[in-house]
Amino acid sequence: MARDKRHIRGDSFAAVIRAFMSSPRFQSYSPATREVWGRELRLAEHPDALGPITVDVLRPSLVQAFIDGLAGRPGKQAAALAALRQVERWALVRDLITHPITLGVEHEH
Repeated sequence: MARDKRHIRGDSFAAVIRAFMSSPRFQSYSPATREVWGRELRLAEHPDALGPITVDVLRPSLVQAFIDGLAGRPGKQAAALAALRQVERWALVRDLITHPITLGVEHEH
């Protein structure tokens, strides 16, 4: 999926995802983890997903809708949620997001 940078604003969740994926923290993960989480984060940052949503508007219900969109694929849901939780943890302490975005979000088992 090609990234269309014209649709990505500095206060968008896509910008936060890109910053996380460029961070030393993300780079410290194993290659397999970077591959799996990177695939799910690129999907989340897409303009038709969570990417264009501004960080002040992003909330758990929107993340849940994204996870629900992966219905029938519990492994993909779990990987996406794990990756988004790491983005959340990393971004909260850097004031890139100001509130939890995955609180209460669930995936199929």
